[in-house]
Formats: sequence, C-alpha cells, structure tokens
Amino acid sequence: MRHKRVFLLLLIVMGCSRNPTLRSEVRKSLERQSLAGVTAFRRAEYESAKAFFEEALKQAYQLYIPEEMVKQYANLAEVSLRLHRLDAVSNYLETGKRIASQEKVRSFDLLLVWARYLQKCGEREGAKASYELMLSYARTQGEKILGRIHYADFYLSQENWQEARHLLDGVGFSLWFFSDYEILGLYHYYRGLVEKGEKRYEKALEAFQKALLYDRKAENLDGIQKDMAQLMEIYRLKGDESRALYYEELLRFLLDKNTTLR
Repeated sequence: MRHKRVFLLLLIVMGCSRNPTLRSEVRKSLERQSLAGVTAFRRAEYESAKAFFEEALKQAYQLYIPEEMVKQYANLAEVSLRLHRLDAVSNYLETGKRIASQEKVRSFDLLLVWARYLQKCGEREGAKASYELMLSYARTQGEKILGRIHYADFYLSQENWQEARHLLDGVGFSLWFFSDYEILGLYHYYRGLVEKGEKRYEKALEAFQKALLYDRKAENLDGIQKDMAQLMEIYRLKGDESRALYYEELLRFLLDKNTTLR
C-alpha cells in the first residue's frame, strides 16, 4: 500500500513537471493555502490554520519544492507548539530537518521553531545554540528582527532582563520604515515585558499600548488578548483599578470567543 502511494505521488510530480500550466496553477494554490494558514493563525483559528498548511504541504510535495516543504513543516510545528502538542511539534520538526539536510535547505523558520521548542522543553543549552544558529540564518529585515525578539524571550524566561533588553536594543534602526504590524506588535510586547520585569511600569504601559495598536492593525487576535492581559496587570500594579477593570472586561469579552493565549 505504501509503495502504491509513493508511485501515485511520483506520477503527480511527473505530471506537474511536464505541464507548465498545471505547475503554475498548483504553485498559485500553494501560495493561497499558505497565506490563508497565516491569516487563520493570526486569528487564533488554529485547526483551520493546520488544515491550510497541510494542503500547502501536499502541494509542495506535488511540485517537489524542498524549500516550501520545509517551510510548511515549520508552520505545522508552530501551530502544534501554540496548541501545546509537543509530540506533534517534534515529529514535524524532525521531518523538516531531514528534508532540509538532504536538500541543503537553510531554513530560518524551521530553526526558529526548533529553538522555541527546545526552550519549551527546558533544554536551555540546546535552545541557546539553536537561537545563535538561527540568527546566522536570518537574511531579511523581518527575520533579523523576529530572531532577536524570540532570543530575547529566551532570556526573559530566565528573568535576565539585561540580556533581553540588549537583544531588543540591537534591533535599533531596523524598525524605521518597517511595516510588518505583527512583528512590530511582538517587538513592543516583549519590550513591555522587559520594562515590567525591571518595574518601570510607565514604560511598560507605553510598550504594551504600542503592541496593542500594532496587533489590532495586524488583526492578531492572540496578540491583542495578551497585550490586554498585560495592560490589566500593569494598571493593577500601579493601583489604577478602574483602568484595570476596563481591560479585564475587554479581555473577558475576547476570551469568550477564544481561550488560547500566546
């Protein structure tokens, strides 16, 4: 049965490679499925995101594009990490790493999820080494910023505020003219966590409010919920119960629709 499936897959791949029109249509469909998965993920619709990424993965195999195959395994691992399905995360990452090794693919996305997975499992040395390697793989402005944000989270998990701040400060002028609202939201969220850890509550409020602004622009429901939770907590720490209650009510309304936080 397994040999039959492999044979059918080979026929599909050969059919696509010999038909440029069909190949182009499948490629467009792959891009649509992947984008739909990202959009669903931002809206915290994780099962839908998983279905879209699985379809994109199938089409990447159909066209045999190793870079896309690895990317979709990274996306599926990200969804599973968000849902705390660590066995699934491990399986997706191992398969993605195997393809990347065989096809000489350098994947920032795969390494980023791998580092975060190791951090989640408490493997600090492995996570640190993976974050360092991940940063060396970063090529685009977005990857360089995102890589430093998540590496900062590694130090935040150890309450090493100074090292986390150093990494975020390193982003520097890269934020100028940068327009990826989701990454900007994430950056200011982690900046807020650093300020909160150092008990600079006014600075923390400023950062979380910026994070909320960008997450709203990105329609990132998961980020919006997390930003509101932090704003509620900071106002309580400052003794401003009325504003804390305001964000608590907003958060409760959102959590009635979705109960998963980043």
